[in-house]
Amino acid sequence: MVVLLTGLVTGLLGSGTAALLIWQEERTSKKAVEQPKAIEKKAEPPSVEPPPLSKKMEIRESPGSINIQADRTGDIKINVTRTAKYIPPSSTIKKELTERLRKVRDSVPEGVRIQVETESGNTSRQHVAELLGGVLEEVTLGSYPRGNTYTGRFPDHPISIHCSETNIPLAKSVELALGEYIKEGLNVVPVKGLGPRFIRVYLNGQPHFEEDGSVVFD
Repeated sequence: MVVLLTGLVTGLLGSGTAALLIWQEERTSKKAVEQPKAIEKKAEPPSVEPPPLSKKMEIRESPGSINIQADRTGDIKINVTRTAKYIPPSSTIKKELTERLRKVRDSVPEGVRIQVETESGNTSRQHVAELLGGVLEEVTLGSYPRGNTYTGRFPDHPISIHCSETNIPLAKSVELALGEYIKEGLNVVPVKGLGPRFIRVYLNGQPHFEEDGSVVFD
């Protein structure tokens, strides 16, 4: 009887062990199937260095100060051609200015006098007044009298061309003639009570000179 029970227990244990081994094998196999494959990492393309720029920035000496400006798009503009230091106009500019003022004189048979005046406190502005006076005297159209400097007079414009209310067309022709030398800042201003044969050119703004000696007033 004991022998029979022992054999039965042994048989049961043997069957259970076998079943356990089969279950473990099936579980391991299932995990192997369900396990996701590792994601293969793609090789990154080799970095390519940008080619060197073919153009080089060239910095040259200039009499002008460096002026850096950025517009609304972010573009940077660098202007190194203007300077506050007086530069005499080139012979071409002075010749054109003289010829234009001579034509103004010839267009007024009855005669007109242009007088240059200037705000004090700026040597370069004084030089411009002297040059204009010299050319006006050369073409017998006007002058820059010594001592015609003032403080705080006519501050509304960089340069005011004062004329009578009936003489605006002539003042416009003077503005056009002076534009051969003074590129910006000229303004014709009619003044009540001013004589019809008199025009005042009043320099008030700050002059900035180009390399060719032309000037901008602001």
